[in-house]
Amino acid sequence: MWITLARVPRRADQPLHAEQRLNRAQAIRLYTINNAFLTFEEHEKGSLERGKLADFIVLKQDILTCPEDAVKDIEVVQTYLGGRLIYASDAK
Repeated sequence: MWITLARVPRRADQPLHAEQRLNRAQAIRLYTINNAFLTFEEHEKGSLERGKLADFIVLKQDILTCPEDAVKDIEVVQTYLGGRLIYASDAK
């Protein structure tokens, strides 16, 4: 996700097409509802709504307010698949 925000690809130190940067809300939509739309699954997943699969993660930091450079290092604290906890880190 950080690459879509900063537009700095792996093994590079300069932005690539910086004019194509996404803001954080756009990046979240890209990886959630937009991906579900691409696979014709927007009625089953991609957003947290009644009747949809409850697949989501809990992050250690707020991805919307942390410094941009910190996005690439945010840890996943919990992962839910179908509304069930399938991963929990020891980090609090």
